[in-house]
Amino acid sequence: MQSVPEKETMDAIAELFKGFADSTRVHILALGDVGSHILIGLRLLGGDCISQIGICDLNEQVAARWEFEANQIALPWNNDAMPEVEIVLTVTSLCL
Repeated sequence: MQSVPEKETMDAIAELFKGFADSTRVHILALGDVGSHILIGLRLLGGDCISQIGICDLNEQVAARWEFEANQIALPWNNDAMPEVEIVLTVTSLCL
């Protein structure tokens, strides 16, 4: 079996995910050590294929803090290059 050159592989992957950024949402439940690192990574690297990141935590203050802080991460030349972060669920809405 022939190996595919790296550029052709990356082009094939890019073509596969072309157009996903318009509608793809990712939700993160629990913003502890792992969840917060995933949030930062997706915010920094997910602009090509993620349109929005939803977050939820049992502590509403933690979710509000991460929403504020994550949305402060921006490129100086393009503020819209990264997906927006928003709180999708709160504890009160889960208990109703």
